[in-house]
Amino acid sequence: MSAAECKRKTAGYYLEYMNPDGPARLAFSLQSLPTPLTGKPGDIVRGREVLIDRQRGDCLSCHKISAVTTVADQGGIGPALDGIGSRYSEGQLRQILVDAKVYFPDAIMPPYYKSDSSEPSILNAAEVEDLIAYLKTLK
Repeated sequence: MSAAECKRKTAGYYLEYMNPDGPARLAFSLQSLPTPLTGKPGDIVRGREVLIDRQRGDCLSCHKISAVTTVADQGGIGPALDGIGSRYSEGQLRQILVDAKVYFPDAIMPPYYKSDSSEPSILNAAEVEDLIAYLKTLK
């Protein structure tokens, strides 16, 4: 049986496929949610507010962003978000926020939006779209 392992590189990740002849990189198109949850794009300014708000997104408890110098004590658990707007499409970012485990099965990042669950979402659909709009500016 063969396996694929997600490996970190300078800007993002790649899959390394382990086969009997040794490792080989795979061309891999990540699954995505291409349609905005609200039917319209988010707002960049509100997205930054969601990102830094410790009561809503709380992204900086786990991630670092060098462009956000006003927030002290940024996290180091998750990967730095610098350049994320260049590494992932809008649909891929949406999928990661809705369920990061689709791409990263061992991730501890919670699902930030649940449309069909009895449990409340961490963020509403508009906040997810706002956050995506801001993350897309991080190139």
